[in-house]
Amino acid sequence: MLDVTISIKLPEWADNIVKLYGAVIKVRDIRKGESGVKDLIDISTSGSNMNSVIDYMVESGTSLPGGIVAMGHERASAVVDAGSCDFCSEVSNIDAFLVESELIKDGELYLTFLIPYESILSDLVGRLDKKNIYYKIIKKKIMGEKGDITARQEYIVRMALELGFFEFPKKINLEELSERINISSTTLSEIIRRGSKHIISMYFTKSR
Repeated sequence: MLDVTISIKLPEWADNIVKLYGAVIKVRDIRKGESGVKDLIDISTSGSNMNSVIDYMVESGTSLPGGIVAMGHERASAVVDAGSCDFCSEVSNIDAFLVESELIKDGELYLTFLIPYESILSDLVGRLDKKNIYYKIIKKKIMGEKGDITARQEYIVRMALELGFFEFPKKINLEELSERINISSTTLSEIIRRGSKHIISMYFTKSR
């Protein structure tokens, strides 16, 4: 199992809302459906810019119909058409699990994946190079058995699963889940990320 962080350029629409409205974007999922590739994203802004962001996404046709859910004036989740993201289209064709994303600067987005085998990563790199799609591999490491899932991580990930946190779209968001478990959303997000990574890693290790 490989832990791989790849840097890509933001699609034009995403770069625009970052520059125009000071938005921060996190990619939660990249998925291929019957109508093409979709991204599930979280958007956060400071102040009262969220309505402007939503208006821009609707008018530009970026968000899919009914695909934006606002959570207050500063946060929203959206299902967007990823057809303009060549990298998303390619990564949706391989066996990879997105576990984290981070907006860096100058339109760079870091995406961290768990990829079962080196051959799968090589296949992705070959596809990207062949089509001249921009990317940089920032980090690549082989995951070992150190740091197996803890009882707390297992409990929280299991509860998140049962309450629909991992469904598409989510039945419960991070803030609602954090209130249910009575821990901060920041801590909860980190526990779920680490726990999910360990579970996926153990699954593929045992299935080899």
